Amino acid sequence: MRTILRLTFAAALTAAFSMAGNTDDKLEARPQVEVVAHRGASAVAPENTLAAFELARELGADWFELDCSLCKSGEVVVMHDNSVDRTTDGKGKLADLTLDEIKKLDAGSWKDAKYAGERVPTLKQALEICGPEIGCYVEIKQAGTDMALGDLLGTLGKDRLGRDAEFDKAFIEAVSDSPNAKLARAVIRVIRDEKKEASVVVQSFSPIVCGVVAIEAPELKVELLGGGRTAESWESYYRWLLLFDFDGVNTSKEALTEGRLDVLRSAGKSCAVYTVDGADDIKRLAGWGVNRIITNKPDLCLDELKKLGKH
Repeated sequence: MRTILRLTFAAALTAAFSMAGNTDDKLEARPQVEVVAHRGASAVAPENTLAAFELARELGADWFELDCSLCKSGEVVVMHDNSVDRTTDGKGKLADLTLDEIKKLDAGSWKDAKYAGERVPTLKQALEICGPEIGCYVEIKQAGTDMALGDLLGTLGKDRLGRDAEFDKAFIEAVSDSPNAKLARAVIRVIRDEKKEASVVVQSFSPIVCGVVAIEAPELKVELLGGGRTAESWESYYRWLLLFDFDGVNTSKEALTEGRLDVLRSAGKSCAVYTVDGADDIKRLAGWGVNRIITNKPDLCLDELKKLGKH
């Protein structure tokens, strides 16, 4: 059973939610900051393609990030949107297309003619790139809203500060047939089949997705995504963190304050921040001591961090 976080942590979170961020950019004695290439080196190469992931590795990024969903034939496919319209020469929803149909699409020309013929990869293909040189942040997209299940999850977790066997059983029984749980399990299978457990971080905006992974694949690191800025949204956001004892969070640069980060650090939780492409933001976040910066421009981010002695 995972460690149950103390009530004092909940009280500290409540206080931190209402704190205004300290905007002092003074660099402190913080740890090194890792660079995550958002959808690969997506400022240059077409997002969520093998070309973008390989370029991220060549540039020296520590991680590349991708988004994944299920296609009609059941494979886990790498794509941000729920349709292929924006990033390929095709039309239609990903869930309505088979892998054979998706493989025929050009996923590169929209970005630059030199990437013509680049294909939409499967998660299996993408994970072949990660290893000792570069890890992979796997974002599991929400396969459904699961609103009723979300309400039930709130009931199951009411007043809890951690999980136990009884909660895990009730939670899995409640969500087992949901689209989000099915997608999470499909991703777990691919990661295990490729033996990449030590090279990935799984993340999602869905507490249900993250909860299924945390319970059914405890060997995997899990981060909960969230970008709300208000105190109320952070109270809800961190309720899930407390309940499931996830490894960390991945939040927006607009939502994070130094006070919120300090609370995370005191609880032993990691913090990644998205999407950070400006030098001033990189300096500020590195000074605060975030663990990872997610960026479309890994080369720029690496240069800035090296100037600061943070990479």
